[in-house]
Amino acid sequence: AGYAPTASTAAGTSVVERAPRRRVEPPPPPVRAVAEGWRAPLTEQELAKLAVALVERERPRPRFVLPPAHTQRMGTVRLLRDQSLVLRDSEVVLLAEALASRTSVEIAVASGPRTTVKHVITPVDHAAGNLKANCAPRGEHREFLVSHIRSVRAVTGV
Repeated sequence: AGYAPTASTAAGTSVVERAPRRRVEPPPPPVRAVAEGWRAPLTEQELAKLAVALVERERPRPRFVLPPAHTQRMGTVRLLRDQSLVLRDSEVVLLAEALASRTSVEIAVASGPRTTVKHVITPVDHAAGNLKANCAPRGEHREFLVSHIRSVRAVTGV
């Protein structure tokens, strides 16, 4: 109840004393930031530039129209990239270019857990995750799973 334990006088009577109250000092009120302390206020020119930049960012931009061949090639690149998680982007682009221009490339295809077989091919078609191609030595027509292709390299002179 806020009273200290009782003490007794020389005659034996109890003496009741109130204990002094001790309280934590309240923290000082927060210091408000002065405009110069945080950032200088913007000038009229700076406000105008900021407003123009915000409006320009929200304005719809005309889309650049790609030629149909380039659009088709980009679609092929996206498909090949999605179907093969191991090929680097440069290899995917090289394979898409070879498919579009019917040029030869060398591919390494997984044939087991840790083995690959190299083929020099001329890609002909790409559908449903399969790459249809003509193999260089005998000209036979083969299909390769894009997900099994481990590397693509440019070939010269074939």
